[in-house]
Amino acid sequence: MAYEILDKDTVTPHRLYALVRLVPRLDAPKRKDIMDLLQPSELGLNQDTASDVYLAAKHCNLFNEGTDGVMTLTVPTNQFDTIEAFRNLLCKLLLGIKEEGYNNYNLNLFTAWYCIQDNKVFSQFETGFDYAAAFNSQLLPNLNIPKFEQRKINAWREWAAFLGFGWLLRSGSRNSRSILVPDAYVRLEAVLDELLVRGPAVKFGEFIERLGQRCPELDGGSLFEYCWKVCNPGERRSNTLSLMLSNALYQLHAEKKIVLQRSGDALDNWQLFPAAGQSMGQVSHISRGEN
Repeated sequence: MAYEILDKDTVTPHRLYALVRLVPRLDAPKRKDIMDLLQPSELGLNQDTASDVYLAAKHCNLFNEGTDGVMTLTVPTNQFDTIEAFRNLLCKLLLGIKEEGYNNYNLNLFTAWYCIQDNKVFSQFETGFDYAAAFNSQLLPNLNIPKFEQRKINAWREWAAFLGFGWLLRSGSRNSRSILVPDAYVRLEAVLDELLVRGPAVKFGEFIERLGQRCPELDGGSLFEYCWKVCNPGERRSNTLSLMLSNALYQLHAEKKIVLQRSGDALDNWQLFPAAGQSMGQVSHISRGEN
C-alpha cells in the first residue's frame, strides 16, 4: 500500500527535520537512540509520535538501516544544513507525483484540488466548509485511494505551507482555525532556473507547459487539469490563471525575479487572477528578471 505523509498528523516538517539533523551528530545511531532523543521515555509518555516521524523518514528514503540496525543518511548533509535546503529536498521527494498508487499521491492530488478553488477558499473558511467531504465526493469515486478525513486536511495544511503553496492565516479566536492563503511563491521561485533561462522572453503558454511538466499540481499540470475537469464538467477551460499561481507571479515580478509582459498584438494572452492592489491584468510573455 502506498505511503502518505499525511496519514499521521503527528508527522510535521520540523519534527522530520529534527530527526534528520540528529543522525549525523550521533555515533552509529540506532532506532532507540533516535527515539529516546526525539521523545524521551523519562517524560512518562509513549513514543508513538517519535515512531511516526521515524517511519516517515524511512518511507521518504532519508536514511538506510543496516543489518546491524545502524542508521546512515542517504543524502549529503548539505541538502539539509538549513531549513530552506531541507524544504528543497522534500519538494523533490514528495512532490511531482502524478500517478495513483505511488507514495504521496494524495498530497499532490489534494494540492491540485485546492489550487482550483481560487478565492472560494476564503468564503469556505468563513462558513466552515467541509473540505474532506467535498474532496471525497468530487474526486474519490473515480479513484481507488483512501478517503480523506479532517486530520489529513490539518496535516496537509501544514505541509502545504512548508512546501511553498501558501501561508497560514489564523482566525484569531480562542479555538483558532487556520486557512492556507493560496500563494505558490516559494514553490515557483525554487524551480525558476529550470523553467526559464536568462534571455529573450518566451510565450507565456510555453512557460505554462514547462510549469505543468515540472509541477503537475499547478496550472498546466496533469493533476491540476484533472481536478478542474472533474469539478467543472462540460465547461471549457479558459486562459485564466489560478489565484495560487497568480499571487506567486505578482510577487516574483515585483521582486524583478521575472518580467511579465503584455504584447499588444499577441494572440495568446493569459489572465492573471484579480488581486487587491494589483493592476496587471493580462500577460503574453515572460522572461527571467535581473534578480
